[in-house]
Amino acid sequence: MARSVIAVFVLALMLAPAAAVAQAPAAGKAPAGQAGLSKQVKDLIEEFNKGSYADTAYKFFDVVENDNNLQNQLAAEYFCGASLLKLKFYQPALYFFSGILKTGPDHPFFGKAVEGLVEAS
Repeated sequence: MARSVIAVFVLALMLAPAAAVAQAPAAGKAPAGQAGLSKQVKDLIEEFNKGSYADTAYKFFDVVENDNNLQNQLAAEYFCGASLLKLKFYQPALYFFSGILKTGPDHPFFGKAVEGLVEAS
């Protein structure tokens, strides 16, 4: 247990410079320049902000799997992980956040995913 916590903190420290460059969005908000988000995803983010985590986790996952709009998929990937984290489903949340980290600092939610990864650990 202690080893995995240390490993996550080391990973976070290594990624910190990249996270600082990848301007992180405010918590629960789509990052600036996300004009490509559909109304459906914007409405889901609004639902998330109101605390409807179980419903939005399922709906965000559907967007990740079935939506053809890349901007929608990237936002849904983060918010699916964030919803699962709020529900205290740490392992599934880690899955989504680490997928974002694998994408790298070009992902619009990279900085928030680093924070989520640390919180879920």
